Amino acid sequence: MAIPTHIRRIGLLPLLLAQLLMLGSLSAQDQVPSAAPDQVPAAAAGTGPQKAPGSVRLFPAIVSADDPSQADDAATYAASLRSGLDQSLKAAGYQVAMADAALTPDLSEPAQAADLAHTAGNDWAAVCALSLSEGRLSYRVAIYDSADGSLAAGDSFSVLSGLGALRTMGDSAAAAVGRLGDYRAGHAGTVRTAVSYRIAVSCPSEGATVRIESPGLKSGAPTGKIKNGKVLLPYFPFLQGSTLVVSATTKLLQRMSTTVTLETQAPLIELMPRKPRFDILVGTGTGRLLGAGAELRAYIEPDWSFLFLEDRLYSGFDFLPGSSPVIHEESWNGLGWYLFFPPESRFRMGFSLGVGFLFSLTTAASPSKQLFFDFALLPVNLFGEYSLGKDMAAWMSLRSAFSVGTEGSGLLARGWMGNGTPAISLGWLWRRK
Repeated sequence: MAIPTHIRRIGLLPLLLAQLLMLGSLSAQDQVPSAAPDQVPAAAAGTGPQKAPGSVRLFPAIVSADDPSQADDAATYAASLRSGLDQSLKAAGYQVAMADAALTPDLSEPAQAADLAHTAGNDWAAVCALSLSEGRLSYRVAIYDSADGSLAAGDSFSVLSGLGALRTMGDSAAAAVGRLGDYRAGHAGTVRTAVSYRIAVSCPSEGATVRIESPGLKSGAPTGKIKNGKVLLPYFPFLQGSTLVVSATTKLLQRMSTTVTLETQAPLIELMPRKPRFDILVGTGTGRLLGAGAELRAYIEPDWSFLFLEDRLYSGFDFLPGSSPVIHEESWNGLGWYLFFPPESRFRMGFSLGVGFLFSLTTAASPSKQLFFDFALLPVNLFGEYSLGKDMAAWMSLRSAFSVGTEGSGLLARGWMGNGTPAISLGWLWRRK
């Protein structure tokens, strides 16, 4: 919930913010959120005596908003973030010098902030940045060592705008100050250099949302949108050597990503939509040994979710004298998902469900009806796959289908097919990209 504009007009917002920030600073010692992975690692606390904290030069917040009409709201939140950091620093014993001039966007933030703080006689340089986009705040706090520009501490987070965000920002400010104490205690002589560049991303999917994520996780705050085939992301003081996952999600929810390690020079990041992947499965199973089936999978989320279309053709025959075969043609379609195991695993398992259209043709010479139609549901289909190479796997499934009962046009009564006994299928899978 965004802060209503009319509250600011009557002058109550500054008082409300001050009260909430005081509450946040009082509780910051008990609740400290985690920093973004690889962005600001916390140092282990030292055991020896610490010298005086020193002085901090606190620069004006860097503010941005996608919608110009929300610029005032973004500035208000940024002022709250800066104020919370100021209070947390003073509460920890630091002398805070409020800088009047903002940092120049075109210059390296770590080097520029450290140089200005060092020239002014301060031990540390603190910078806040906040952006407001589609009702969501993305912010960060960075504290640099003025002696060499190395990143001493910080915190970052993304949260929905509203009064609840003020408490979260206060906690983040307190967390950054706490990490600064850890840095002073155990890593004061260690240089941790932050990158000086902004990350640029190119992608042909116009309007795709770009995120910076941690390896192994599919989450991350939106940091920009592709416009005219590219986007220049806001500056983040990531440490040199950090490994990041940069991803983009299209309007149709297709996701593309790449992993990058940050070096001295800015990386060239190009994101391309994955080529459509299809799997082809063939096999047979119980109840249709006199025939076979084939399945085509078209992936929605590569390696995780898919649409499937399966066709089975087989004969039912008891081999008794006077019996005639019955030809069955079944068409099944639905959705499927892999569960638990990542794509690179040798063994994977999953679950699918769908519906089926069943046709049966009797071959006996008879004046009575020879073509029958049944409709069935597939609520349970568990499958497992064992990879035999890059593009091949053996598969096995266990499924239970339920006949709806078509009252005269079909052969099956209403109920579980196969008298409730799950059908077992097995076969081969080929991956095609």
